[in-house]
Amino acid sequence: MIEYIDYQKRLTCEEHIVLWFYDYKFVSGESVDYYKDFQITESLIDEYNAPQNLQRRIQIQKVVETRKARLDLFRDKYAQQIWNYEKPVIWSDRRKTKYYIEQLYASHRFEVYIDDLFRRHGYDIGLFYGKNQQYHQGETKAGIEIKCDMRLQKTGNVYIEYQERMTNAGEWVDSGILKQDQTKYFLIGTVEEFFILPRETAKLLS
Repeated sequence: MIEYIDYQKRLTCEEHIVLWFYDYKFVSGESVDYYKDFQITESLIDEYNAPQNLQRRIQIQKVVETRKARLDLFRDKYAQQIWNYEKPVIWSDRRKTKYYIEQLYASHRFEVYIDDLFRRHGYDIGLFYGKNQQYHQGETKAGIEIKCDMRLQKTGNVYIEYQERMTNAGEWVDSGILKQDQTKYFLIGTVEEFFILPRETAKLLS
């Protein structure tokens, strides 16, 4: 049984499964009947980990065991195309708009795809999953910032980010090439096509 889940680390396939069933059984109900509708939040993990919810965790483990055949198919798909199944943790540090969450999912899918691509060529870029790591160090141990540019195929241009804000009325803050972290390279694009630029080159092009 998975007794504790650390959202500062990469979640395993099994942790995704138990959180999905836990959310369906005790939190969101029918609205997460399908895996694609299921979201992993910091608050969901906190509830799962709570000492008083031990019996709930035991109950979820029994449900998982009774659905082994169905879940083995899910595990196989997860392993083969992890970028289509691994979900980001939505942190509780600030309010997240629907647009923000949509962008978070698209960005995370691209990051996991790139990570898997590097791994298949024998190199681990070391994706960061912790809140403090992503805010202060960057996205990867290798110093590669991965940016999903969904307009690339339509415009033929690469979008280089230097500031962002949470809402239309929010304050602009430095991000992307202006963010003070350990990023050395920017990998920008989509699954179909992407470019890798040294940080200083990206600054010159912006």
